[in-house]
Amino acid sequence: MIYQVKIKIQSHVEQGNIIIGDQSLPLSKKIFEQEFNTTGSTEKILSIDGLSPGLDKAVEIKWCEIDGYVLQEPEIFFTFQMLGNPYVENVSIKEKVIAFNGDLEFKVDQDRLLYFPYHYSKNRIDFVYNNHFGKFQAPNPAGKIALGCSQTYGWGMDKSYAWPALLGYDNYGVPGLGVDGIFYNAKKLIESFQPQRMIIMFPNLERRLLELERRGHFFKIPILVNQSEEFLDRDFYWIRGEELKELAEETRKQMVKDEDNVHSKKFLQMISALPCDIWVSSWDRQTYDILPRYFKNVLPYFEKFDRASDDVHHGPKSHEKWAKNVKNHNI
Repeated sequence: MIYQVKIKIQSHVEQGNIIIGDQSLPLSKKIFEQEFNTTGSTEKILSIDGLSPGLDKAVEIKWCEIDGYVLQEPEIFFTFQMLGNPYVENVSIKEKVIAFNGDLEFKVDQDRLLYFPYHYSKNRIDFVYNNHFGKFQAPNPAGKIALGCSQTYGWGMDKSYAWPALLGYDNYGVPGLGVDGIFYNAKKLIESFQPQRMIIMFPNLERRLLELERRGHFFKIPILVNQSEEFLDRDFYWIRGEELKELAEETRKQMVKDEDNVHSKKFLQMISALPCDIWVSSWDRQTYDILPRYFKNVLPYFEKFDRASDDVHHGPKSHEKWAKNVKNHNI
């Protein structure tokens, strides 16, 4: 991958020289600009020499852009090698302000640059999950998988008390996920691991993924009707926050217009056709009532007998009682 980089360096002194490529220029109080391409490996950008000792600051990294994305903390990507300074040892520093002679090096920190809150992939169909909760791991040898949203994940409580743990199922619940996201995860898990059985705890049908493609990568972001996603307030290498907000709002409009939940029902049908022993339920009454149209193995309704610590989600007693009901079905 080749990155296009633009940087601006401001000089605060009128002594010494700045060496860019084969060109040596006297430092003066102005902005020096440079553009270059890089594959991401460490490379020297410029050198500073002729500075006298005792300066508070000589030059400063003011701005850096990679492929049009302005870095919020450019110093993370730069390292200054202090070289040939009297009274000071040769060391490396990561600072925006430079007051010594030496070489400025640049290296793309790809983990920071390419970060996005949700998993993305070069594959159109892939897992959907929030990177904050860690990557999906291979299931245990028994091949029993639990899928759903935050109710399955065990939001607001110790996950060891959530129904997947009580039933001995690997927990692949993803907070905020809708039926479409569950389909993607179920399909990928079946293709990758051929599980013996799945239990899916479906959420309400209004949820929907915001799907987009950027730079040859596919993104799938769970969107709820009445929830504000904090990450929409910031820019990413892949997409600017303002555009992301507009796309999220457009997705919400689609959700409101889809009064009959045609979108989610289409994915229910697709899930029912997957090659796996699938058992289903829901904590949402409207969803639960239509499950028999698509699935033959419908488990009891997931009732709420208590609340988790967030006072919204089902609590430990609810999970325990539902798990006992499921065990009575001998699955």
